[in-house]
Amino acid sequence: MGLAENHRATLAQMTVNDLRTPSSTLAELARQYPDLRVAIAMHPMASDDLLAWLDDQGDAVLSGVVAERRANPGRSLLPPPAIFGIPLGRPSWSSLKPKSGPVVGQ
Repeated sequence: MGLAENHRATLAQMTVNDLRTPSSTLAELARQYPDLRVAIAMHPMASDDLLAWLDDQGDAVLSGVVAERRANPGRSLLPPPAIFGIPLGRPSWSSLKPKSGPVVGQ
């Protein structure tokens, strides 16, 4: 895979990870990047038509994900986003407090 194709594949993965990506874009990516199809099937914006197309691809794992999505419509099966391995979200205050030791400045 050349540098340009690697860059396009990375952009495709980032687009699939964006929960605002419309189903039409997901369908285009599913045709171009078969290795992203499971993640696309997990996406909450994947339409019923796209899920049907994915289910018809003859991949047992993909069909299992489609079945799970149909059982949980509108729910993302994608893992929460992360930057550099750190999950995004609201930190709890307890995770910010020191566990033990002296208080600085005393």
